[in-house]
Amino acid sequence: RRGVRRSASTATAVSCAPSRPKSRRHLSRTLSILRLGSCTAASCNQSAAGPAAPPDFDQARAWADLEHFVGIGPRPMGTPALGEAREYIKAQLEGFGWEFEEVRFTTQAPPGAPRRKGEFEGVNLLARRPGTEPGELWLASHYDTYDQPGFVGANDAGSSSAVLLELGRQLGGEGPRTGPALVLAW
Repeated sequence: RRGVRRSASTATAVSCAPSRPKSRRHLSRTLSILRLGSCTAASCNQSAAGPAAPPDFDQARAWADLEHFVGIGPRPMGTPALGEAREYIKAQLEGFGWEFEEVRFTTQAPPGAPRRKGEFEGVNLLARRPGTEPGELWLASHYDTYDQPGFVGANDAGSSSAVLLELGRQLGGEGPRTGPALVLAW
């Protein structure tokens, strides 16, 4: 969590700059592990001709998504910045066969929350790809950030959202997929 409580512009440089090989190495390792998972998940998307070829997980594109989320800045629930992140996710997955649903709810800041009091609106974003068999396989992340000044959520919300977004590109497609439906949840 180093660098997270600095200003948004400083956190962006600290969190995403190539001069932080440990952070980049950690993300690269995480993306590689998740690539294996996407290959396994892709094997569920088979046609009558046999298994589909595993998709290529584009680490550079996922990294660019992470930089975009961090560039938005802090994204606490109920803020315009979180709405901007939600619209970015939808725009990136448009044309990949996903059906979107926004689940709105009212919540309150937890006891002892340092900055916000009272009620505010939260929005869960679901991207659903229908399947030919009953059931759903859910892959989830969160795209909001902790409500602290300057906390841009590079590794808390940003990296997992970037990975889920890239998986959405890889696992999207025309028409129902063979197997259960897929749901990407933020």
